[in-house]
Amino acid sequence: MTNMTSLRSRLRAVLASDAALALACALGALAVYLRTLYPGLVATGDSPKFQFLGHILGTAHNPGYPLYVVISHFFAYLPLGSTAHRMNLLSAVCGATAVAFITLAARRLGAGRVVAAVTAWSFGFGPVFWSQCVTAEVYALAAALLAAIVWTLAVWQQSGKRRWLKAAVVLAAISVGHHLTIVTVMPALVLFVLLTNLREGRRPRFIAFAAIVTLLGLAQYTFILVRTHQGAAYLGSAARNLAELIDVMRGGQFGNRMFVFNASQLLHERVPLISGILARELGVAGIGLVLIGTLTLVRRQRAALVLLLGGAVGVVTFALNYGVPDIAVFLIPSFVLLWLVAGVGMSTLLGLARPALSTRAATALTALALTLPAFQLARSFRENDHSARTFEIRYFDALFARLPTRVAFVYEGHSVDHMLLYKIHAEGGEQGREIYPVPARAADVERRLAQGLTVFAFENGHRALKHQGFDFEPVRLPEKPLVEFLREQPAGRLIALATAGHSASAALPWLAHAIGLSTRREDGAMAWICPGGALDQGRLVVGASSAELGLRKGDPLGNLRAPAAIRVSSGAQAGCVSLEERTLVCVDDGVAVAVLDVEGNVLDRQVVRAADEWRAAFPERALPLWRVIGRHTQPGR
Repeated sequence: MTNMTSLRSRLRAVLASDAALALACALGALAVYLRTLYPGLVATGDSPKFQFLGHILGTAHNPGYPLYVVISHFFAYLPLGSTAHRMNLLSAVCGATAVAFITLAARRLGAGRVVAAVTAWSFGFGPVFWSQCVTAEVYALAAALLAAIVWTLAVWQQSGKRRWLKAAVVLAAISVGHHLTIVTVMPALVLFVLLTNLREGRRPRFIAFAAIVTLLGLAQYTFILVRTHQGAAYLGSAARNLAELIDVMRGGQFGNRMFVFNASQLLHERVPLISGILARELGVAGIGLVLIGTLTLVRRQRAALVLLLGGAVGVVTFALNYGVPDIAVFLIPSFVLLWLVAGVGMSTLLGLARPALSTRAATALTALALTLPAFQLARSFRENDHSARTFEIRYFDALFARLPTRVAFVYEGHSVDHMLLYKIHAEGGEQGREIYPVPARAADVERRLAQGLTVFAFENGHRALKHQGFDFEPVRLPEKPLVEFLREQPAGRLIALATAGHSASAALPWLAHAIGLSTRREDGAMAWICPGGALDQGRLVVGASSAELGLRKGDPLGNLRAPAAIRVSSGAQAGCVSLEERTLVCVDDGVAVAVLDVEGNVLDRQVVRAADEWRAAFPERALPLWRVIGRHTQPGR
């Protein structure tokens, strides 16, 4: 009985511990991130690059991110889904870890258990930070490291034990090998140490320890030297000597984007932009709590004020002067620090209110605080729920399933080029094939064509080569069964379908049956026009060898009216759909489909054949692809 009582007491102590609270908060955040995670390959920012870098131990753009690459390399071995999915999962785990350390840091700053959870979840469900926890990116790991540093410093401040200060130094050194935004927080970290214990901060042995550990942290970048000399399959940052390595470490690749704004631009453009991002991430309630927390820290914990608010100012100052499109993600370290200030403000408010309230009212007020992360969750969920986004996965799977053995792709742009590299490096897309990149220059493309390679171009490459006199053939990649494609067309669209040839004639009975139409055994041609979302309300003409169907402008069709004259003709030699005497799509043996909106705009055109297992292609405008046939003219002649 005594043992059982002791066990229960220990269990209660564990459940009541800060570690258990942090774990619960992390698991709650992780559940949300997993629910909204990108399922695999995705064309957002640098994500397609980071989805394969760890797998091949390559290097990213400056500063190379050696820590992230090594960690992601081990994550790549997890037996969970595709490599891209595992890299997305790494971000979710890092985001949940950041939430855990913010919970612990908030407790050390005086927050109660509920307030600490509210603080951590409000941060974790902010729109910008959440967006970095569902795809392969470096910012969730950076946030986790910073939150861990703040927590260890807070523990050191309260306990006075040197091992916690040393732990903070080690974490800061590790962070240097990951993302250089930690440098913008370093002055605040140093000032916090000196304000907390000047003697300890000036102790020679501590300074020596910090210097050695910092050098070891910087030594992580030797990974770039090693991989450059080893000839890694992908080198976004290469360094063959110390001078080149230093240039990589300081972000020389982006040096021309720093301090490029004059005073007027800073005041009228950058300040509104950065303050708007901060306001959106924190919300009105968060901003108010930061103000209250700042006043509290001024009165009670000035060292913590310097650490949190001073660190945030350093990050914001950097962001103001850094001219990149995705500047919001560079503000994530400031979100970490400002939400901890907000947690102090929330503790102050509840502390002032509780003495004047009954026990029941005080409990209700505490529960009311939970509406803040609930609001964050509700307002950010839709924009960050990418669980159903599978287009890139399906598209590139279909592309590589049909590639010839010798192929070249014209350089397209950052996202598409790296998705191709992902398929090559992470999923073995090059096995049994020769795949080459080629610039959009006439001489280079003609050389590849002369070597017998099939050359493909996406939209930008197509545009550049077209101006240089090249001819193209559109490539449509089969995606989904034709019947599924037809059923998915929403209300407000108009579908026109024509059949042609022997294979379509043989497939006509099952096709008509699948979409709820009646045909006779002898029917071999079909002309059909119907409204989207109501396939049974269309007009159908069938015949043994041919069928003709037409609508005049304004003719009723279900709850729609024809936006223009539409003609559908089916026969043994050809099946065509025309709009106002203009042929939209034709097929010689298969099914031709055109999809229009209520104004007569062409939304999609499909040619579906038996050879493609009667599968409709990806939408015409989604990611257009062409095969380069050859060059018919040389501009200027």
